[in-house]
Amino acid sequence: MGKGMKKTAPARAMKKPACTKKTEVKAKKRKVTPMTMTKFVLSQFIDYMLKVLSPAAESWVQPETALRWSSAFDGLNTPGYVLQALLGKGSSHAWGAEIAPAAAAWSLRRGRPGHLYEDRCAAKDVAHTCDAAGGWCNKHGQRCALEPGGELFIAGWVCKDSSVQNAAKRYKQDPTNSETSVSEATFQQAVSSILHNKPKFFILENVLGVRKPVKKKAEDEQEPVRRATPLDHYMAVLTGLHDGAYQVAAVDVSSRPLPEKRERVYILGTLRSSGAYQADKWAEEVMLLEKQASTMPVHHLRTMGIGKGSGNPKPDAKGEKKVEEFNQWQFESEYHERFASVLTSAMDAGKIPKDTDVPRVVDRPSQKLQGLVGATAWQLANADVLHMMLEAQLKSDYIPDPLPLADISQSAAWGKICCTGEWFTLTTATRILDFTTGKILSPSLHFQMLGYMPEDVKDEMLKFWSDKELYDMTGNTMSVAALVKVLLPFVHQRQL
Repeated sequence: MGKGMKKTAPARAMKKPACTKKTEVKAKKRKVTPMTMTKFVLSQFIDYMLKVLSPAAESWVQPETALRWSSAFDGLNTPGYVLQALLGKGSSHAWGAEIAPAAAAWSLRRGRPGHLYEDRCAAKDVAHTCDAAGGWCNKHGQRCALEPGGELFIAGWVCKDSSVQNAAKRYKQDPTNSETSVSEATFQQAVSSILHNKPKFFILENVLGVRKPVKKKAEDEQEPVRRATPLDHYMAVLTGLHDGAYQVAAVDVSSRPLPEKRERVYILGTLRSSGAYQADKWAEEVMLLEKQASTMPVHHLRTMGIGKGSGNPKPDAKGEKKVEEFNQWQFESEYHERFASVLTSAMDAGKIPKDTDVPRVVDRPSQKLQGLVGATAWQLANADVLHMMLEAQLKSDYIPDPLPLADISQSAAWGKICCTGEWFTLTTATRILDFTTGKILSPSLHFQMLGYMPEDVKDEMLKFWSDKELYDMTGNTMSVAALVKVLLPFVHQRQL
């Protein structure tokens, strides 16, 4: 496509005033996260965390007493994956619930739930995990009664209304309003399941945004006022269950030492009558593991094969016209228009210095990278501007052995880039372009960034799902490393 493109700057944003003096930028040594080039191995991480929790322990021994547990909003059922690593055959998944067909198929094919109910909460129907009559079970293809859920219940719930990344709606729509917020409606279903099943222990998970105030600071506010947060609301509801029968604690847990940080809030609940091991002790042990894990070097993305030719050939372009459907000149015209718009926005946002030299069209990634073949004009323009952002970062910061990555699903003005071998948080929309190989990171690499072992997510094992379904599921799930920190103290105390 590039042969017909002219080398002149496409728009006003590309020009510099005659009086502009070129800014000399010297690379400076930046504080870089300590990294390791050894691969993440789940069993080794469990053993290390056990020694932190119990220094006298040699290595993890799977207990003889089986743990019966249940779940809702299963997604990838990552808790089941971690409990399988911790307990082996001692993990008995009584039932789960999932509304998305792709995720339900994953849970049935990759896990061993006794029942998998269709979760109807999002449709404002009676939740099957809150009704003794049960409901439609995807595993058995019939209506199944709800069996006892066991001593542990695990659930996440819809996070979008509380996410600070959802800035357009975050403060316009109260995340705790059950009439308008899907987040609140799904939280209430998790609460209903706890009320009905009365587990001795429960774990609920959501984004860090639940710690942010429900409403913005008032313009006329003179003195700082502590404003209520969604987490305040959740804690009040949970501590009031069964007339205060549960002790509840909230902890912030990341996925460190994995390269994708994925910080989340985990709410731990324990039935006060269940014994001496209560939520405050549980939370203390979780934070001990989190603190130690945060000092560990982060497993570099190169240890997962990123930067070595792994990835998909091209990004999603669903619903967009492809190059061949246009006359060539029309496509090139749209590209230049998009490039000028994206570049101007990125400069206005301070992502790129305004005196940056704009590379010739033939020298831009859109003309060279395999992962951009068949991309839309906007995707090509956006990738080119993101690459300019990466180049600007490398000029201003000294980064040894850089691995240039960018999320091309977001406009460059607020998109994510990274050169250090780590990543931020995977979302359902995230599509990471590796500028070293020119490819989009494959779904199997997203799984590995979350802590799944490569042998468990080989490409041939994922062929039953589309890439979009896999990206959606990895964007919604919990981190393997975070769940080890949360579940290990609970499982360990059962053996004492």
